[in-house]
Amino acid sequence: MAGKKTKIIKAAKFYSTFINPGDICYDVGANIGNKTASLIEIGAKVIAIEPQPACVAKIKKRFNNQVTVLETGLSDREGEIELHLTQTSTIASMNPEWIQSVQKQRFKQYHWNHKIKVPVTTLDKLILQYGKPKFIKIDVEGFELNILNGLHYAIKWICFEYVPEIIKIAIGCVDRLNFLDSNYEFNWSVGETMQFSLHKWVNANEMKNLLFQTKNSTLFGDVYARLKEHV
Repeated sequence: MAGKKTKIIKAAKFYSTFINPGDICYDVGANIGNKTASLIEIGAKVIAIEPQPACVAKIKKRFNNQVTVLETGLSDREGEIELHLTQTSTIASMNPEWIQSVQKQRFKQYHWNHKIKVPVTTLDKLILQYGKPKFIKIDVEGFELNILNGLHYAIKWICFEYVPEIIKIAIGCVDRLNFLDSNYEFNWSVGETMQFSLHKWVNANEMKNLLFQTKNSTLFGDVYARLKEHV
């Protein structure tokens, strides 16, 4: 328990460098709410988005009425999608290609042998209902680009996960954000360090080159994008 609390405080300290109390934040792929907890620590207004019913129940019990919890997935359009589940809730995925890629080595001991159908909506729809967020965190095991394709607003801060086994997804996310607004600049946080790994922010092409170089490595982490005019 002490280790979990330490991680929450560490993440909160990192997020507080660009999030203020009262800011709206979307935690997409909230799982059981560890990142949500860090955002609450800062005093942010959190919308937690999670399609796994068991995880949603845990988030609601954990935070009571402190956050808005939405039991849904996100995509580029509204509808219903199959969510592939394994024995670990943190690696549930809507992307069979992602599963196939990471199962070769990183998660070779896991089997996604259970599927459920879940509703999906879009970031655009959520923004109309809950307001434009200051920050969106996306951790959805290979479905990040599908979600960003359902976004047509330039958000001040966005982060999304990358894994080397299928790095084209993260590269596609960089392209998508650059298409939304060419003023985005990028950094990344390797592993779970919760600190920026680059001393200076880089443009979309430089970020894509860095991501491409992770192929055949074991590096994973999060890419951060911010709008230059807001920093």
